[in-house]
Formats: sequence, C-alpha cells, structure tokens
Amino acid sequence: QLLAGRALKTGWATVATQNGAQTSNEFPEDADARIAKANEALVKLTGNGISAFASLAQLGFAAPVAATSTSTAEAALNAALGSTEVTSETASTTDQSPSPFLLVRNMFDREAETEENWQDDIKEEFLEESGKYGTVEFVKVEHTLPGGMVYVKFKDEADAAKCKVALAGRWFDGRQLVVEYKSKEEFPDDCEAV
Repeated sequence: QLLAGRALKTGWATVATQNGAQTSNEFPEDADARIAKANEALVKLTGNGISAFASLAQLGFAAPVAATSTSTAEAALNAALGSTEVTSETASTTDQSPSPFLLVRNMFDREAETEENWQDDIKEEFLEESGKYGTVEFVKVEHTLPGGMVYVKFKDEADAAKCKVALAGRWFDGRQLVVEYKSKEEFPDDCEAV
C-alpha cells in the first residue's frame, strides 16, 4: 500500500520495550471484541458501522469468525472483513416478537441523495422488492433522519416474516440491510397507505 507515494507500513500496535519500540503485525486475542465495540459505536453514530469500510479486507485484515454470529455488529464486522458468513440471521437484531410491522435500516444515505424527491424512488424500489413476499399495506421512507430507515406494514405477520428473512443481511447500494420487527405502538402514524 502507498500513501503519498511512500510505502505504508501497517501493524496493530507499537509496543514500548526496554530496548526501544517494537512493532507487531499480529492482532491481540481480543481484537474481534475491540472491533465489535468500535462497530457498535459507529452504528450508533452513523447507522452504518464498519461495513462502510469494506477496504479493510484489502489490507489483509482478517479476524477470527465465530461459528455462529449473534449480533448485527458481528455481521457488519464479518462483511467488512470479507467473511462469506453473512446470513439473514446475523444481520437481524435481537428484537421483538414477530409482527406485521418491520423497520428496515441502511436502505439509503440521505446525505448522498441529491435528486429531487429521491425518497419516492427509494419507496418505489422498496415496494417492488418487498411486494415479492406479501401484501404491503403501509410504508414510510424516513428521509429526514439518519440511518436509511424504511417502515413497512404487511397484511399479516407471515408476509412480514418472509420479507425479514429475505432482506436481512442483503446488500443494497453498498449497504447491508438490517431488519427488525416493531410493535404497532412503535410504528409511525404518518405512514402512507399503498
């Protein structure tokens, strides 16, 4: 790797010793836990997490992948590090009981959208895809808030479950989708009927 025309040397840390500094290319045993914490903070701040930095895999960085991933942070980490073990199970969060109400995150980046009425295009694309799994009754593209959120209400719980399984963990426009159930009380009142 080059930076400003000079070779870039990378390593996890510089460790001070009695004889001076020593660099290491080995990662500490808790590297994956540290990265998961960093990812959690990035998700809270940006809604995207480490998955936005997929170039980490190009640097040759690979952390151990657990046999069963159990959180969104692990799914994003696995994706960022080039793991092929990204499943709908890993990209959905530990959320509420099944319901006809879903929240899909990371559908768009509002800061990157420049066209007039771009939220209508997102809505159309989302309805086209989610309609494959059942009857959509209401939808809202939350274009004023960060996180790329789309709320959707299906006719019944079974349709929502099919959509959740199909979309969770999928990549859309360079972002990994995260899907979670919502209760009727958590669902926005201003959703548009379809």
